[in-house]
Amino acid sequence: MTDSSSPPPRSRWDLRIILLLGVALGLLFFPRLAPPHGRWWGAAWDSLHVPGFFLITWSLGRLLACSALPIGKRVTYAAAGGFIIAFGSEWIQGFLGRSPEWGDILRDLIGVSFAAVAMIFWSGWGKRGRTGFVIAVFVTLLLLFVPAVRISRAVSQQQSFFPDLGGFAHPSSLAVWRPQGNAKAWLEKEKPALKVHLGPGNFGGVYLRPATPDWRGHEALNLEIENPGDAFILGLRIDDVLTTTTPGRTRYNGEYEIKPGKVAIHLPLSEIESGPKGRPLDLSQIRRLVLFTGMETGERVFVINSAFLN
Repeated sequence: MTDSSSPPPRSRWDLRIILLLGVALGLLFFPRLAPPHGRWWGAAWDSLHVPGFFLITWSLGRLLACSALPIGKRVTYAAAGGFIIAFGSEWIQGFLGRSPEWGDILRDLIGVSFAAVAMIFWSGWGKRGRTGFVIAVFVTLLLLFVPAVRISRAVSQQQSFFPDLGGFAHPSSLAVWRPQGNAKAWLEKEKPALKVHLGPGNFGGVYLRPATPDWRGHEALNLEIENPGDAFILGLRIDDVLTTTTPGRTRYNGEYEIKPGKVAIHLPLSEIESGPKGRPLDLSQIRRLVLFTGMETGERVFVINSAFLN
């Protein structure tokens, strides 16, 4: 008779570990899965990268435990696998309908590092050592969670301004309007407006992650751009939840000449919806709006005075 308190056979452990690894990777790569806006559980999303990559790295280490490799090499290989998945997942997300967030890599590597430390030292630690390790993990998650809560509150405030997409009169707008490339962005409170400074490079500009992604029931997107310099071409890109990096097929792309002075852009939502070549853009799930320029050899400044739907 088998003792019911004995550990499960090795094959059963392997199956459980593979299932855990599959769940973690599935959550990481699932195209439609994205952090919600303006809720506490959305604020916790970024923090989940730490336990997620702890689980991924630990699972890889357990699968390598059946080999004849010494513990040092097993941990090294498992950590290397975690690093590769961390970098690879951010790169490939653009092809899966999600936008890369390179800041997530830092959180991923924290999870990988905690797993590596646990695999090496856990069995040799006493009760105090294990308790201290758990406390260290908890404090790290708390420190990661607190800034996310602030961002979540800012997004909630931006939701109250809808259909105004700018909200430039309030600092919370910087939670949803972010610079990209060699660009910097800050608020001009006197107007109010968002000032964008571009450095040398390609595709510099700003992007908006709308606090309210459902644009149905409105007729047009309206932007006012102020240009204190010479004329330039401004690109406009709009993504929905299924947009990939395949140019033109799954997103709206447009170009506008921005002459010196103030330029008004009036873009019907019907034109945005029919922009992709492969399918209609889903106006109920707008994920990102990007304003960008081409290759800049010097510096350029433009100001977004307003952005709203009507």
